[in-house]
Amino acid sequence: MTDRSNHSSSLRGFTLLELMLVMGIIGILAGVGLGMFASFDPGRRAAVGLVQNVLRQAQQTAVARRAPSVVRIDVATGALVAEALSVAGTWHFESTPGGAGPLAGGRGIDAVALEFPRDIVTRDGYTGSAVDFELGDRRPRLTIDLTEDPLLNPRRGFSLDVALRPAKLEAARVVDIGGIVQLDVRSDGGLDGRIVTRRLDELGREVNGPPVAVRSGSGALRVGRWTLVTLRYDRRELTLLADGVPLARRGEERELWNLGGPMTLGDAQKRWAGALDQVVLATVTAADEYQLPPSVTFAPGTPGMIRFLAGGTLDPGLHAGPVTIQLQFDDGATDQVLVNLFGTIE
Repeated sequence: MTDRSNHSSSLRGFTLLELMLVMGIIGILAGVGLGMFASFDPGRRAAVGLVQNVLRQAQQTAVARRAPSVVRIDVATGALVAEALSVAGTWHFESTPGGAGPLAGGRGIDAVALEFPRDIVTRDGYTGSAVDFELGDRRPRLTIDLTEDPLLNPRRGFSLDVALRPAKLEAARVVDIGGIVQLDVRSDGGLDGRIVTRRLDELGREVNGPPVAVRSGSGALRVGRWTLVTLRYDRRELTLLADGVPLARRGEERELWNLGGPMTLGDAQKRWAGALDQVVLATVTAADEYQLPPSVTFAPGTPGMIRFLAGGTLDPGLHAGPVTIQLQFDDGATDQVLVNLFGTIE
């Protein structure tokens, strides 16, 4: 009898108090779990992650290519466009054709020599050989067809590098890109750069506007010395540099006008007395567009442009401090992405 009573007692279920305690614990755990799940919105995190990734890509591209990169933000449409410079063509003039003829360029795009009376290559170049324009009274020049490859079109921005060594200081045009980009040398050793941009007239039609020009001081070039000259435009400013040192800047944001011809090295109107080497044309070819989800918008006041310098830092000329990009969601919540002055994204 005693054994049967003890066995029945051991098979009894939970008491009411125990059941209430277990249910309470389950309720607490369920409430915490539901709260955590509610705070996890994959669409929201995806939108924030998209903005962060686009900015990081632009910053890393600026460091890797040693050239400025830009993220343009259209607040009205929720679009982000990442732009960066890519080398489109290079010409180092290492071949010796023995007179007028093609000189091999990067990616199979050659330069054609015009009006050269003899061998056009000198071995004393900036890096290896160079083209010598000091050839008597003729007006020698080289032409390069930029229509062979759409990557060569500088419409959305460009960077032009060219090494110059004047034999004497005379005013002349040394580079003309399709009539819309020109680089001139002056008789005082200074440099002039200009571009022709696309504008709208009073009827809303696209027209070519007046030239936008930058001008260095005298002495940027010296007789008998190589100088690497850079003319760069990123649809924020036109910049002229010599051996990496900025000489002149001017703000401008429009696209360039249509190419009107080839790239010409040398002046068709007046002979330039000097040598030329290492022509590198980089254009804005990496223009990737991204779109926020329909449930996410940029807050009013979001900057229309984030610009990273060649080292990956924010451009202090455009950004006085860290940049905050505020995102608004259709449920009224907000989130933000911060870009600090060193270019890191948080």
